[in-house]
Amino acid sequence: MWKIFSSIADEKGIQRAVLINRLDKSARTIDGYLSELKDKNLVEHARGYKGGYHLTERGIVVFRKMIKLMAEKEERKAELLSKDKILSIKALEQPEEEHALSVEKRLCYIGKLKALKENGDSHAKTAEMQ
Repeated sequence: MWKIFSSIADEKGIQRAVLINRLDKSARTIDGYLSELKDKNLVEHARGYKGGYHLTERGIVVFRKMIKLMAEKEERKAELLSKDKILSIKALEQPEEEHALSVEKRLCYIGKLKALKENGDSHAKTAEMQ
């Protein structure tokens, strides 16, 4: 729908047939979008031989707001860090393999100790003290 709305804003008095060809949509699709835009009082069909569609006063206000919002969105997008910069942060890199294995072994050992402790094993109590 945005493409139809912006096409009408760019070319005052644009014909329905031109919209169909330019946007490569079916006549039924274009008619549905035009009907919706007319119901929202954003566009109207001009009378006369040439006719065509143009924005209403409300449509002009909405179009200007949409353009402003899109420009602000592009500015915010430009301020964000690029994917390469984010991925190059040291904290996000994978830990060394040896360190990862030692942590995994420790967690496994702690889990075994807890299991033995729950079963009331005396060896678990002495291992825990060490």
